[in-house]
Amino acid sequence: MNIKENLIRAITFNQPDHIPYYNEGGIQNIYYNDCWPPEQGEDNWGVGWEKKIETSIPYCVTYPYDDINELLKTYKFPDPHRAGIMEGIDADIDAENNFIIAWQIHTLFERSWQLLGLENVMMAMAVDQDALAQLYSKIADYQIEIAKQYVKLDIDAVFIGDDYGSQKALIMSPAVWRKLIKPELARIFAVYKEAGKFVIFHSCGCVMDIVGDLAEIGVDVLNPVQAHCNDLAKLKKEFGKKLSFWGGVDTQHTMTMGTPDEVRSETLLRIKEVGDGGGYIISPDQTMPFPQENIDAFVETVKLHGKYSDAAVRGCS
Repeated sequence: MNIKENLIRAITFNQPDHIPYYNEGGIQNIYYNDCWPPEQGEDNWGVGWEKKIETSIPYCVTYPYDDINELLKTYKFPDPHRAGIMEGIDADIDAENNFIIAWQIHTLFERSWQLLGLENVMMAMAVDQDALAQLYSKIADYQIEIAKQYVKLDIDAVFIGDDYGSQKALIMSPAVWRKLIKPELARIFAVYKEAGKFVIFHSCGCVMDIVGDLAEIGVDVLNPVQAHCNDLAKLKKEFGKKLSFWGGVDTQHTMTMGTPDEVRSETLLRIKEVGDGGGYIISPDQTMPFPQENIDAFVETVKLHGKYSDAAVRGCS
């Protein structure tokens, strides 16, 4: 089987040959125009961005509003059907050989604090949930229109990103997340699920409290399952037949600052913890520059022990 078929078999728990892995190839990412913020200046939402470190992503530096009710009264949302927003992205799609992933990031919570500032959004969660619910509904309406255009293309999956986790817990309470964010996420996911596409969902940090909710509303693959924020063995045990996991190899310490032997040890641990029965794409749990010797150690270990004929991938010692 080719890399794409093996990847689909892994996601669907259908006897993959081996654990798909970082740098294996076989994945083609596509992005609508304006998906990524600029390195300098305002995006089409009116949010100011600046890239301060060459190897990093841009960060918000200005927010168009500081009052949610004023935003709801006067803000003009960008047009999800503006001329050129999908122009050219399907020209090079090679769906025969590649698993095609459409990207849709800064989906709800992130977009809200980019418009208002994080402190103002957190305050609204405490004292003005009705207004925040209106904002999330309007943002979701935009995202749904993007999704409707994506599913007309020859894609296999969507990668939806919206960060909710701190190092030890959700940024907001699970109850608030379920009330304000979960219903709007479900509306967005439904466009892809009804079209038969896989939903890959990304949230950094600790998301243990809502993994069951994410599976319930249609997530097929959870990314990046950060190793120092989540209990991967517990997630595999509780949800390993409901959704797949992508990531899991620590970048806070091991991939960035560890030795090649430490990378080999952690990679083997994740294979044993999460690889059994399929449902795992093994990868560093963040994307950043790594020492080449650590990348090599990671790939060598997966190639050596990631075959489903190998005892290690079946959780054996």
